[in-house]
Amino acid sequence: MTSYNLNSTLSDTMFVMTVDVESDDAWRHPDKIALKNLSNIPAFQACCEVYGIVPTYLVTYECATRDEAVSVLKPIADAGKCEIGHHLHAWTTPPFEREDPPGIDSAWLQAYQYELPDSLFMEKAECLRREIEKTYGLSPISHRAGRWGIDQRSVDWLIRNGFVAESSVVPLLNWSQSVGKTTGGPSYYRSQFAPFAWRSSLNGEKQNSFLMEIPLSVYVPHNFLLKLCIKYLQTNMVMRHGVDRFYRKLIGGSGMLRPDPHYKAGMLKKIVAFCLQRKMPVLNCMIHSSELAVACSPFTRNVEDCEHVWKTLEEVFRYVNHMGLSCVTLSQSAHMLCHSRTTASLPDTAIIPDFCSRLNCNP
Repeated sequence: MTSYNLNSTLSDTMFVMTVDVESDDAWRHPDKIALKNLSNIPAFQACCEVYGIVPTYLVTYECATRDEAVSVLKPIADAGKCEIGHHLHAWTTPPFEREDPPGIDSAWLQAYQYELPDSLFMEKAECLRREIEKTYGLSPISHRAGRWGIDQRSVDWLIRNGFVAESSVVPLLNWSQSVGKTTGGPSYYRSQFAPFAWRSSLNGEKQNSFLMEIPLSVYVPHNFLLKLCIKYLQTNMVMRHGVDRFYRKLIGGSGMLRPDPHYKAGMLKKIVAFCLQRKMPVLNCMIHSSELAVACSPFTRNVEDCEHVWKTLEEVFRYVNHMGLSCVTLSQSAHMLCHSRTTASLPDTAIIPDFCSRLNCNP
């Protein structure tokens, strides 16, 4: 990995580019595994290198084992030009309860990892970790849950296995109406915008252990009406989904720092500017590998949408470069933040040990 100085302070905001590397159109066709989209990773990597960005590729099981992915990613990893992290899709990771079709666990199709029984979750998570170690010659220390579905059990497993960074929390986003096997997705209406320490719940010597949650960066407008919407969304009152739709329509999209072809021009720069104004220590941008290819994602159904994604990516990279942000990997940002707790004080809101008590996975 690119070296960085742990003795430096947080005087510079860090920029992290995270990529969920997974199969083509995993949401419309979860029962099929195709990896045509991986052919676009070299061009994406080249674009990152032009602007001094070292991406974090969070890989699913198929991208840790299949040659279409490994032949692309391993040379980049071996050259120290990226980080390889852990991205668990329960339905493509062995062991399988019901393998039909081959390579797919149809018993857990599109399930959130917190829906898995304890033993099966441990086996699947460990299987992916071992395959990453075997294929890429390193033990992953960064993680993002499939479908953003993080929970305390996952965090405990991650800490036990040496992970230092987690990136599943998306402030002000809610997936409770997106059903997995039987349960709705997580609600992050009340989560913090800044990174925080997510502590282990294990007893004994690991009791005080933690990893750093690096939330995806999001936009919050200054408009008074929209601020009222946010306050309402952070309650447990009725009609939140209607308010949420109204809020998203007014801000022009999800507000996530990701190259959404539905965004108006300049939206990503606006999100970056907002985060810098709020003095966030880390800006976390994301994309799915499938969004880099035509007809491999709901975001890029046609050439025009795909071209827009690429253009927007380069615009934000250029802006980040112009602003002089420190470009690091996901685990590097976590290391820097952890070190800052002894050498410099983060804002009080940045470290929230009791976050889990406010995480509502099925409102």
